[in-house]
Amino acid sequence: MSKKNKDQNQPAAYEPDYVKTLREKGVVVLSGRSRGELDEMLASIPADCSYYCGAVSYYYEKGLYRLQVNLK
Repeated sequence: MSKKNKDQNQPAAYEPDYVKTLREKGVVVLSGRSRGELDEMLASIPADCSYYCGAVSYYYEKGLYRLQVNLK
């Protein structure tokens, strides 16, 4: 089996919708039920994507943590 065939058989890397939005628009607001959930979302942003974040806010009415992520 050639190297070309091996590369074609591997599944494409999954990229969440919010990462696609971040790359296209340069900004995205993440929402989650916990800070840990937000941390998991940030961990799934690829290393080649340089970004910065603001402070985490909490909406009591909805029970959601929110974080704005911007590309540099």
